[in-house]
Amino acid sequence: MVELHGHLAERGIEILVVTDPAKGRIYPEKVDSSFAVGDPDALSDFVNRLRERGLRVIDLESHFLEIRRKNAEAKLYCAQDAHYAPAAIEEIARILHKEIGIETGQSAFSLSKESELTIMGDQVSGSEWEGSLPRETLTVRYVMENGEKGVSPNPASPVLLLGDSHTLVFHAGEENGMHSRGAGLLDHLSYELRMPLDLVGVRGSGLVQARKQLYFRATSEPGFWDQKRCVVWVFSEREWTQSTDRLMSIPLDR
Repeated sequence: MVELHGHLAERGIEILVVTDPAKGRIYPEKVDSSFAVGDPDALSDFVNRLRERGLRVIDLESHFLEIRRKNAEAKLYCAQDAHYAPAAIEEIARILHKEIGIETGQSAFSLSKESELTIMGDQVSGSEWEGSLPRETLTVRYVMENGEKGVSPNPASPVLLLGDSHTLVFHAGEENGMHSRGAGLLDHLSYELRMPLDLVGVRGSGLVQARKQLYFRATSEPGFWDQKRCVVWVFSEREWTQSTDRLMSIPLDR
């Protein structure tokens, strides 16, 4: 993380690190009835270390816990899926909008009315519970671009969304195992910033694999970094403690 921050700083590009809390950290009582909200140790030590090295970090854990304190029934995560729920994605997009501070004056995007989306989550699909549990129903609002559902990533965008499947869920489509199109973080953050974002998202490690794909993308597109002003790097907090990827030095391009 510090390495990527340094590479980008040399080119005058900001980086914003966003770590997604584990579902059990926000809903510990679902893991064990004796747990209460706020019981698990916070990730503040990791966050503070990054901030000491000059990185800007969004602590979603504190935001999510505050929402739960105000509304114990707030649905920030899917019940059957490890990813955050559509309502949390909208909240994250609003938080990031304030932090990024880049937007255009006009927008082709609009927000749909609330509707219901029924999914089979990744914690049920392929498990012993598949077929015995009903599908989960979520409340969702879609971002519309010129009347069509979903935002198409723009390679020329000054803002790049980088990361793991949290950048893809509800954006990349049911056919790709991501439940829907038009309600993901790219969609809602594009709506908030009033411009389409660029995207490098992977279904794997948000640290190593995402950076590898970023390198491949940058080396295959001449001038890739010329228009970039901000990289929003999103990944699960499990990368802090459970990653088995071998860390390696990865340049921005050749």
